[in-house]
Amino acid sequence: MRWWLAAHKALVVLVLVFGTSATALATARLNLALPALSGSMPFAPVPLVAVLATLATVIVAAGLSSGDEAIVRAAARNAHALNAAYLFGAFAVVGLTSAMALPLGVPVEHAWLLLRDTAGCLALLVVGRTLALGRYSATVPTGYLLASSIFGRTSGGLPAWWAWPLQRGEEADLPVLILSAAAAVVLLVECGRRGRAIALGGQR
Repeated sequence: MRWWLAAHKALVVLVLVFGTSATALATARLNLALPALSGSMPFAPVPLVAVLATLATVIVAAGLSSGDEAIVRAAARNAHALNAAYLFGAFAVVGLTSAMALPLGVPVEHAWLLLRDTAGCLALLVVGRTLALGRYSATVPTGYLLASSIFGRTSGGLPAWWAWPLQRGEEADLPVLILSAAAAVVLLVECGRRGRAIALGGQR
């Protein structure tokens, strides 16, 4: 397992996720102007938290994709379980960073926003990996962020119901929770399927 973690640069990834999360909390009030075709403006504000949560997900995806896949799978009895633990570990770092920031004066709303957006981005990463995109799995959360910016506004300039990266309020919580729950189920099913395969192989 140590070799697997080293091959996937787990320590480096977790440190970078911590730094990205801390930056997101420190700049949670800021927005980044990105292209927009919907609404009335060619550029529209996107919460910087969502952008940095997407960046953290790209970092996690890069870590998961590092190393020779065939060798990694051969060395790990249940690579799916290790991949799931890798994702949950990254999210745990974000949660720990948020918890540490609260006594320093970071509003609970900002901490929750970071957790919500990170959970949504990681869930979209699971979608990409389920679709067998491999090294390009991070294009799913990145593409979703860009699609939300470009197409995710009504004619009045308000975020559409599906464009949760643009939303700071509670209205985006339910879609992300549903998406995250679905991703968790996918991970558990994959782990269970691989675990049964290993057990059956061991009985032969």
